[in-house]
Amino acid sequence: MKIEYTENKDIPALAWFLKIEKSTGIAKLEHGRSVECASDFFVSGVWDGDFSNGDFAHANFSCCTGGKLVDSDACGNKGGGIMISTPNHFQESLFSVKSEGCLSFSNSLAFLLERLGCDLDENFFRYEESLCRGLFGFRAGDSEIPLKGGVTLRLFQCCNVKIGEDLEESREKKESGLTFASYREYREKVARVLRSIKKNATDAARKSAFGMITTLSRGYDAVAASVLAKEVGCEEAFSFNRPANYRDDCGSEIGEFLGFKKIHECDADFYKNNQDLLEAEACASGEVGAAIVFSGYEKLFRRKLLFLGVRGDSVWERLHGNVNDGYDFSRGNTLSDANSSFCENFLKNETVAIHVPLIGADRWSEIARISNSDEMKSFSVRENYDRPIARRIAEEAGIGREDFGREKSGAGISYHFDVISSMRRKMSAESYSKLKTYARELRRNRFKYLIYCSRFFISNFPAYVNWFASRMRLPIRLNAEKTGKMSSPASSTLILWGVHEMRKRYRKAC
Repeated sequence: MKIEYTENKDIPALAWFLKIEKSTGIAKLEHGRSVECASDFFVSGVWDGDFSNGDFAHANFSCCTGGKLVDSDACGNKGGGIMISTPNHFQESLFSVKSEGCLSFSNSLAFLLERLGCDLDENFFRYEESLCRGLFGFRAGDSEIPLKGGVTLRLFQCCNVKIGEDLEESREKKESGLTFASYREYREKVARVLRSIKKNATDAARKSAFGMITTLSRGYDAVAASVLAKEVGCEEAFSFNRPANYRDDCGSEIGEFLGFKKIHECDADFYKNNQDLLEAEACASGEVGAAIVFSGYEKLFRRKLLFLGVRGDSVWERLHGNVNDGYDFSRGNTLSDANSSFCENFLKNETVAIHVPLIGADRWSEIARISNSDEMKSFSVRENYDRPIARRIAEEAGIGREDFGREKSGAGISYHFDVISSMRRKMSAESYSKLKTYARELRRNRFKYLIYCSRFFISNFPAYVNWFASRMRLPIRLNAEKTGKMSSPASSTLILWGVHEMRKRYRKAC
């Protein structure tokens, strides 16, 4: 097998589409200008390892997607094949469609559908939960999702897929290979991974080096991630201080103490001024809106590593109820926890997310044991919101105990519980107008849609009652623990619209 490369400068810089043909044994890659291409591998992103050998598939922590030729096929026979690789976490996915004699992959759902001429099914209402399984109580991982005309979309997460010349596949789960016996060992290994990632990202053999920027707040996760980012040379940060509900969570003072040279104070509502359909971009991978507030400041993180505290609420939480090995965050989380809504924005802006808490998180039980150990007791506040590892990282950097981690908050929104009309206040005028027109012209089986809407609102009735009661300041509170566990009707429309708009980015063939 061999790879044939075709660069398309008109598509997002880090996007790629691979079509493997059984008859020719050729893997044809169409890619953006910043996808790194070597004789035996291609990659979009970074990992903690030597760039020149392209061994991202077996890195301790990969923040990339790509493929590499292997010496044998999936069954171990001579003749060669290719290994397709996802990141070492579930925050990003690869998408695939298998047809007669061909196997296609892409790191963009819209790119894959556009090149294959496939379409989402407007009468399948569960794309949100199918594409973001962990948010709905399902074990994250590979899944099969229906498209129009009986075609099946396959979702790959946290794995390597070996493909032989006969297109037979074998999969292996990604494992970090890291182990942690103590806090000191954990911290040193995480820091070592970050140093290696920086070295990879600035390797002279790359087309161009990545810069670095981090998010800041007064919560545990962003503060700890920023301390570690500063240690590897990150000098730039941004934090939200507007509108008013973000003011108390702004991390500018912490950033000044840590010595960041550039600190940007941002308005979380700034995206509402956009003319570029950022809301469609944020919904095109299945998650409906959590990252949209960051997209308004995309110029800040363009061509950079973006350090994030994503999933610190799980991995670093001392009393989390779902501790296990293997990145299974499918229980005990909320709809704001996923980051797949970054996908198209990051491909366009040449941004690579570094989810610091997820380094070695496949050893979650070991990390939890450290959090509850005797050596960490002095860094535990013994409250429900208690992350001793993150607190120790921050306090050992000199940040005062009362300056962070006192109140749980977070940046982002979700459209999950909205109807289309209520999205007006959460969108730019341009995006809302386009969405409303698309929704009006969408042709669906009205009876099936009505049945699905009824099921959704009945199952989520407590959440809506609680929302109404809070607005009216009524002393009513229903148990809403089990709400939000199925795709919303509006989410299905948003995802269809998002993919529809993003396909236009990939429409121009090379």
